[in-house]
Amino acid sequence: MANSKYAAFIAAAEEGNMTAAAQKLGYTQSGVSHLVHTLEQELGVQLLIRSKAGVELSPEGNALIGHIRRLIAAENAVLGAAEELRGVERGTLRIGTFSSVAIAWLPSVMARFNARYPGIAITIENGTYSPIEDMLSSSLLDCAFVALPSRAEFETVPLARDRLLAVVHPDSPLAAKRSLSAEDVANETFIVPAEGTNHDVGRFFSRAGIRPKAVLNMGDDYAAAAMVERALGFTILPELMLSAMHLGNVRTVPLEHSEREIGLAMNANYHSPALAAFGAFMREFIKEG
Repeated sequence: MANSKYAAFIAAAEEGNMTAAAQKLGYTQSGVSHLVHTLEQELGVQLLIRSKAGVELSPEGNALIGHIRRLIAAENAVLGAAEELRGVERGTLRIGTFSSVAIAWLPSVMARFNARYPGIAITIENGTYSPIEDMLSSSLLDCAFVALPSRAEFETVPLARDRLLAVVHPDSPLAAKRSLSAEDVANETFIVPAEGTNHDVGRFFSRAGIRPKAVLNMGDDYAAAAMVERALGFTILPELMLSAMHLGNVRTVPLEHSEREIGLAMNANYHSPALAAFGAFMREFIKEG
């Protein structure tokens, strides 16, 4: 079906360059370029303006991108209807997730779900909140684990609440406290985890009107924790992530009034037996602990 050409165009428009679009979709850069070029030839218009800096929508591309998003949604609806005719024993499922869920939940989830529904083919896309939500919005995913509240266009199912914890060196004065406020850590060296400071961590500081003293932006949770082990500062990680990390010479301290709610989001315009089965399975998985 034509979905791959539409998906390549949408990804290139959203990412601003072919290389990033290829990484997002799991294609080669030349493969994405070829798909977009083929679509342009079929439509008879230039969809993207290409330059050394990347790509941007042409006027024609800007006029057509909404229609192409709806085509992807319609094609997914056809696939969903076909799955309904086949039944839940067979189907496909594209799931978006972020690191803590991927590490702490998905190994068990996939093993148990695959055992129950061996005929459902699953692909996983791991990323951070916003890119995963963008892919779900563009119908490149069927469902995604998200932090709630998410976008109004999604149907969401709350799954679990997850505390944010400060990860500190055992010799730090912070390790002796029962909980920490943003004021307690305002003057401490902050080691930025993979999430950055735009979401859960950012809200923790912004509620108190505090800008963290960030000097090391690691882009990786394990690397951030390793820096803490060397007494180079403190970091903040979700409890779910920490439960699967098996860290060594560190202590964790709860942050005051700081937690996130994890949910499963689905595109409101797409339903299938496989998706319904996965939603029901996740509710069961969380209930069983």
